[in-house]
Amino acid sequence: MGPSLSAWSPPRLAFALLIICWTTWILFPSSGENALPRFGGHSKLPPPLPANETFIRDMLENEIDGPYDLEPLAALCRSKEYTPGLIIKCRASPGGMGNVRNMMLNCYRFAIEAGGMCTSTIMKRGESSLSDLFTGIDYPFTYFFDLDHFTTSFRAACPQIHLYESLAELSDFPSTNEDHDVDAHTLSLKHHPKAYTMIDEPQFWRHEFYKWLNENVPPFSRSEPVLVTIPMQLLRWPFSFDKPEFVATFGRILLIREDVRRLAAMVLYSMDKTYNLSLNLSGPIQPDKFYGAHMRTASDALAVGWPGYEEQSKNYLEAVSATNLSLVYLTTGNPVDAARFTATAATNNITVVSKDTLLAGEEFAAEREEMKNLSWDHLGMIDYYVLLRSSLFGGMFQSSFSWNVANKRHVVVGNGTWQEIAPMNAGLDTWYDTEGALTYDGPECFRDNLSTIYGLTDMDGVRWQFPMALYP
Repeated sequence: MGPSLSAWSPPRLAFALLIICWTTWILFPSSGENALPRFGGHSKLPPPLPANETFIRDMLENEIDGPYDLEPLAALCRSKEYTPGLIIKCRASPGGMGNVRNMMLNCYRFAIEAGGMCTSTIMKRGESSLSDLFTGIDYPFTYFFDLDHFTTSFRAACPQIHLYESLAELSDFPSTNEDHDVDAHTLSLKHHPKAYTMIDEPQFWRHEFYKWLNENVPPFSRSEPVLVTIPMQLLRWPFSFDKPEFVATFGRILLIREDVRRLAAMVLYSMDKTYNLSLNLSGPIQPDKFYGAHMRTASDALAVGWPGYEEQSKNYLEAVSATNLSLVYLTTGNPVDAARFTATAATNNITVVSKDTLLAGEEFAAEREEMKNLSWDHLGMIDYYVLLRSSLFGGMFQSSFSWNVANKRHVVVGNGTWQEIAPMNAGLDTWYDTEGALTYDGPECFRDNLSTIYGLTDMDGVRWQFPMALYP
């Protein structure tokens, strides 16, 4: 038997132990200084940097939605009572950046609610097939994300948390040798009526979790901790339960690694230099610069029946033609379709560029060599940062990558907070009538001032989870 509900729900300790088990090899700083960097406010201006270095600096120091505000996360941490001896391990997350990022954040959100937390590793995608996601090859947190940013940010927001360097440090606790698996999603008594894999009424989830502990886990304590493993949690926790400020900022704790962001800065630098755009990465998204298009026609997408080239290219070319933009940044995993799209766009006086064409010159030989060592998913992360800076963006509703871009930009539309995206509030004129019947049948399923997502409006089920549970 585990701890009784009366003893453990909620815990009575004011400052209880929260253990984060690291599967990486980076030592956590022990000092108590404010770990988050502060940019700007220098008493003396530094010497001017070369243009490319300015782009890199501005990319590394700025996000499109402004400075990172830790207070929403800190407020959530303060509202929870942590359980001494409860260690929650997030199982390795498979897939590309869009899915992996959300799986990690969903697991962390469940873990914070439960009163214990552990970072997750990343499952490497297969090299022979983009559809080969469950390879069993685990990579550390740093494969995608900046570990130092995560640790310093989390400690600054939640100073009561005790951090262990790695799972190896649990070797002195034999009680953690056995994993106790639980699918956090299945503990919910209700699920969302439209996005059915999301839990509903999250306020009751903690009680159900401790009921499961009581029935399935032996007694534990600070000196004899227990290890609970949560499998991947994609699109499980609904935004509607948390404050808009938390929804808008929680994803900022996962910062894509620096080398990828540097390469994205060089792509934007080349675009700026070639087309005289006067881009400024230190400020907000700029209008009238370029259109960003995500064309998802790689082999894995076609294998599951996603819309093909004809439909996607038509949507994007019509969108660009309706604006005063004549430059498109295209990201696609299909070089044949990229060439087709470029040729068709040229007949409409539209220029199409990509990271490969923009970094083709001798000036960027070092960047090309660096990109040769990156995986398909890492190359997609470069595109992600470039697309975030596009004046207008177009994506497809089946893709978590497209929704990652659109949701992040939606925070900008909301002036730093989250404005709900739901079937009745999606930026379009008509959605569902009072009886719930579909009354709009256009090519767009979401639109705000910065982004458009193309796809069927009748997204009952899996697709409505993206705008309702995919952290920006």
